[in-house]
Amino acid sequence: MLFLNLEAYGECMLKRLRLLVALQEIDQEILEIKQELARIPAEADRREVAVEAKREKLEKLEQSAKSLKLDNKELELDIAALDSTVNRSQQKLLEVNDQRSYNALRNQIATNEVGTREAY
Repeated sequence: MLFLNLEAYGECMLKRLRLLVALQEIDQEILEIKQELARIPAEADRREVAVEAKREKLEKLEQSAKSLKLDNKELELDIAALDSTVNRSQQKLLEVNDQRSYNALRNQIATNEVGTREAY
């Protein structure tokens, strides 16, 4: 009879050991989940800071793009004005009667054409 009790006792101890191992595994999972939950707010804060930095960079880039578009528009207007001046000067060339005035107008046209090319 003692033998049966030892065998039953051994089986009971084996079941308890298995339950303890399972309990340790569950405790380990709980610990890992708690650690992860503690890390999530810090990670969220870090990501929010990164998002805000990206937003600021985007805003600066958009402002730079807007400024460049305005500069480009101004250059286009300057080029159009220089082209208009060149065209008017070329028309005046046809009306000039003396060589001196002709040469002065040619120099003015050349200067305006250089300004137009530099603007591009």
